[in-house]
Amino acid sequence: MLYIAQVISYTGILYVIYILFLRNRPIHSFNRLYLLLASVLPMLIPFIKIPSFAGYWQDNEVMNFRLPEITVGGEIAPQVDNTIDVAVIIYSMVAVIFFVVMAIKYIRLQRMAKRSEQQSFGDYTLLLNTGYGPGSWGKYIVLPDTGVHETIVQHEAAHLRMRHSADLLFINLLQCMLWPNLFLYAIKKELRQVHEFQADAAIDVDAKTYGELLLANTFSTCTLPFTHSFNIHPLKRRIRMLKKRKSPMAIVFGVAALMATGIMIFNIVALQSCKAKKWEVMKATEVDKMPMYKGDYDDFIAKTIKYPQEAIDSNIEGKVNIGFVVDENGKVRDVNVKSKKVHPILSNEAVRVVKQMNSWIPAEKNGKKVAVEMILPIVFRLPDSVPPYTFDYKIEDAKLAMDVIHPSARFEVSDAKPIEIVTTKSNKGKLKSNQKELETMSSYYDALQKTQLANLEKDLNKHQIELSKHKIELEKQQQALLKQQQEVEAEMERIKKEQNKRK
Repeated sequence: MLYIAQVISYTGILYVIYILFLRNRPIHSFNRLYLLLASVLPMLIPFIKIPSFAGYWQDNEVMNFRLPEITVGGEIAPQVDNTIDVAVIIYSMVAVIFFVVMAIKYIRLQRMAKRSEQQSFGDYTLLLNTGYGPGSWGKYIVLPDTGVHETIVQHEAAHLRMRHSADLLFINLLQCMLWPNLFLYAIKKELRQVHEFQADAAIDVDAKTYGELLLANTFSTCTLPFTHSFNIHPLKRRIRMLKKRKSPMAIVFGVAALMATGIMIFNIVALQSCKAKKWEVMKATEVDKMPMYKGDYDDFIAKTIKYPQEAIDSNIEGKVNIGFVVDENGKVRDVNVKSKKVHPILSNEAVRVVKQMNSWIPAEKNGKKVAVEMILPIVFRLPDSVPPYTFDYKIEDAKLAMDVIHPSARFEVSDAKPIEIVTTKSNKGKLKSNQKELETMSSYYDALQKTQLANLEKDLNKHQIELSKHKIELEKQQQALLKQQQEVEAEMERIKKEQNKRK
């Protein structure tokens, strides 16, 4: 939606430039080209960037800080983010409606052309007794009856020769795609008027006589969509334009419009091309005050982050390190994935969550607010992929059983020892199958337990090594302190001896 807002803004600026410099100027071909560009350039400007402008922006210091690790999964019930962008759906539906209405109007014109009386004259075809017109569209000149005025036919033929219908079709398509852009409606209106100016200028008739013809046909026009009607109001502008001639002043205004448009586009492109210089990453200890999340951080994480259903179905786990910058305004920017080997499903979910954390109290250094690069580790971990196997067992004939077990008893595998159940002959095959499954599950948990114990032993060894190192350092420090104490005591003894000598 930001893109749509940009397009509307840029279209409005170009339209204002047209009104100020070009409207009612007798440079019709230039005005036509300008209006067409004013309708399509705003769609392209947001994508234009100049690499040489990158870096001409504020240079900020960025401190690096690592947030506590977050684990997603385990006992957390997996959820799927099925949110749908309602605004995009509504926008698309309205655009489709406009396209359908446009197609209906086009079909209506085609049907009208087929059922009308036609007379072909090479470059154009007259449609007689249509009840519409006079006007033109495509290769047709539409007339309400058989009475054909030669000047009107020349005027409409000029429209066809200059392919004005293609301009209207192009504008109509843009209106369907960018229907919120009301400036396109104003541009379309001005473009129609410029088309009439061009067609009027192509007629070799006295201006007074032609003006009288326009006034005589004021109330005899019935228009069709996509057509150029002979009498497009206000007629006063057309009559005035007949008397105008090209002058150096009109060319000056055209050059001024080009300069204003060029300056506007240059400034916009320069601004959107600029980006921050490379952040200088420093130690977090150099910050006087670290950034703080506004609100309950833990509650936000618990409510926002979700284990993607696709990852659950595919048994995908992993750890994602997300880097992002909390700038001096407390806004999150430059969100990126630090981890190299991580599944895109998990990284996309992590990035989605971080982008919503857009409310921070910025960090401070020497009383100045500074940007800080945060690193958020998120671990996606599924519960044990194979749950404990449980089954229900009921004794149908307790008299034949050696041991009586409660009918609602449930057995759960908790160690590597298989469970033996005494039962009737009819259930013997079923219990054998269950026992095999139990043995398989027991071996699985045995292997899992060994793996976990091995990992714990590795961690313990690492901690023991670190503790031994700290112990050695503490012993060194104690020896140094003892030596200092001895030196202090010797110095005090020397001072006492000197005092005794003086006495």
